[in-house]
Amino acid sequence: MSHDKGVRRSLRDVIDELIERTNSIIMRMRIVEQRNNNITTKMNSIEETSMEEAKESKAFTKSIESKMKSHDERLLCMENMLKDISKKINNAATKAEIKGIEQTLRLYSPVNSQFVTKSELKKELKTLLNKKQNAK
Repeated sequence: MSHDKGVRRSLRDVIDELIERTNSIIMRMRIVEQRNNNITTKMNSIEETSMEEAKESKAFTKSIESKMKSHDERLLCMENMLKDISKKINNAATKAEIKGIEQTLRLYSPVNSQFVTKSELKKELKTLLNKKQNAK
């Protein structure tokens, strides 16, 4: 029986050793599973963050495109306005033309000119004709 006790003891020792190793392996597996879960959670968080940043980036890009389109339209409008102003400037009278018009107006100005009536003109013309005929 002593031999049976030794075999049982060693069998018991082997079983205890196997149970201890199994428990150790299970603990390590739980730790690995926990790490795996933590990594998965972090990856999901990173994925969500990157998706939100992509959405924000798209919105920002659309905003910039919209602003650029608006600026393009405003520039086109300004170009058209500048063309109109240029045409008006080209059609405007020059300084020399204005001086000429001023001189013409001064000539016809009633303040500077003397006007005669019809009868005075006829009388003056008759006088001039008489002088001309007498001179002959």
